[in-house]
Amino acid sequence: MRLPRREGQGSLGESYEQAKRRFHQPERRFQEHQDLHQAYPEFMQEYEELGHMNQINEDASSAEEQYYIPHHAVFKSSSSTTCTRVVFDGSCRSSNGLSLNDTLLVGSTVQQDLYSIVLRFRTYEIAFTADIAKMYHQVRIHQEDRKLQQILWRRSTEELLRT
Repeated sequence: MRLPRREGQGSLGESYEQAKRRFHQPERRFQEHQDLHQAYPEFMQEYEELGHMNQINEDASSAEEQYYIPHHAVFKSSSSTTCTRVVFDGSCRSSNGLSLNDTLLVGSTVQQDLYSIVLRFRTYEIAFTADIAKMYHQVRIHQEDRKLQQILWRRSTEELLRT
């Protein structure tokens, strides 16, 4: 699937240094929170094993337009399902003030308002609900748009940062 980009929005600025700076912040938190230090790399390893990300060997100074998405972990020990969740920040501004989110078209809301949904529960005796695991990770992004969704990652501080 292609990313739905706005026409005439202009190109994104440099985002590598900002993503690198923001990557080092959670690494410092890892020293204080041992459970997060273990859970974050496990999540990212699963992400890679499922084919939701793969390593590329390109130089950050490539002439093509690219965007590095900063990411961090949200750790919630009280969660019954997933206590570690990784948040990718597509709204982080690049060097020219634009973020990836700024350059994408916004679609319409497809679900009804919450009030209508709750009222429908009263219509029938039985109601079904579902949660699609990793739903957004099931969409394969077009090869040309993958350069706009790059992240920096390494399992430990002894490794070099990888894209």
